[in-house]
Amino acid sequence: MILAGDSRAFDPYFQHVLETCRQHNQIEHVQLAGQLDESELLAYYQTAHLYWSASEHEGFGAPLVEAMWFDVPVLALSEAAVPETIADAGVLFDKDESLEHVAERAFELVRNVTRRREVIDKQRLRRREFTLPAVAPRLKELCERIEAASRAALHGVA
Repeated sequence: MILAGDSRAFDPYFQHVLETCRQHNQIEHVQLAGQLDESELLAYYQTAHLYWSASEHEGFGAPLVEAMWFDVPVLALSEAAVPETIADAGVLFDKDESLEHVAERAFELVRNVTRRREVIDKQRLRRREFTLPAVAPRLKELCERIEAASRAALHGVA
């Protein structure tokens, strides 16, 4: 397992993750990659078997979409904006699920060819919704609504 991103020794969450790996006798299988430059990130996505996110504070979830573009199955904690980002693509898990159950789902996404293909196919459809042709009309409409609301506010119209 490769843990990418900022990992500071004093961070309680980071310490919790390491301790969980130790408790399950998996620490020797964990690589702490730290902050990645673009070429390193690209290499990790190109060789990944699974993108597993346990973030409780994920905003939009750009890494989830990035993983979809690299045909990496996504397994993510169902918190914050994650459910809206991956919709019916990828696999969600809840905070209260046992680590063993989540690990079984991860194993299935890596080893079960049929399930893996099913998830990747859905992700290929979902990722199209984040392309410029899909987003541009909605962005234009939003800008027009903001402009109209600003004009109304300037002229005292509620």
